[in-house]
Amino acid sequence: MRPITIHKVILIGRSTSNQKLEGHNHAIFAVALSPDGKLLAAASNKGKVRLWSPVTGGMLRKLDGHSDAIIAIAFSPDGQLLASASNEGKVRLWNPVTGQQLQQLECHCNIQAVAFSHDLKLVALASNDGGVRLWHPPAGGQLQELGGHSYIGMAVAFSPDDKLLAASCDNMVKLWNPVTGEQLRELKGHSNAIIALAYSPDGQLLASASCDKTVKL
Repeated sequence: MRPITIHKVILIGRSTSNQKLEGHNHAIFAVALSPDGKLLAAASNKGKVRLWSPVTGGMLRKLDGHSDAIIAIAFSPDGQLLASASNEGKVRLWNPVTGQQLQQLECHCNIQAVAFSHDLKLVALASNDGGVRLWHPPAGGQLQELGGHSYIGMAVAFSPDDKLLAASCDNMVKLWNPVTGEQLRELKGHSNAIIALAYSPDGQLLASASCDKTVKL
């Protein structure tokens, strides 16, 4: 089967007509909307990030620097930072307003998912080598690995109070204390890989979506 190649982003509005954002020349692997809804970031399999205005549909700037496919991108909760992770084994932090690269982390693995803590002190990384890592941007290149396991991590999410980090480890979810690095518990029940995680705004629920065609709370 040939892979599906998508070169455009389509915005679906509730009260307006759909909008196509065209400008990428290669397949788009990841998208992220800024918290204030004023920026939309799209990343391609050729290491390109494009920033758009969801209101006008115009391309605002290009973030070039990666040399391989970008698998994951994420805005910080305050919208002041954008993280992009590439198959080249690097994670970059950008200022999405100016397009300036602020920091770069070399982790020598393929990152599959990225998430910021709400206090902006940590960036969680899930990789295809089975590792869950915490990057401390304020401390530069400091990197902490949360245990080891043999499964591919495809999703990470901080609880709203940053006291828990959820990470998918194949068909289970592991919960960590991101401060101490202690693994607290495992959530089992899925029969296939978990590809997305999300906390409710009050932190009382965690949703996990799996290739077994179920979503569990």
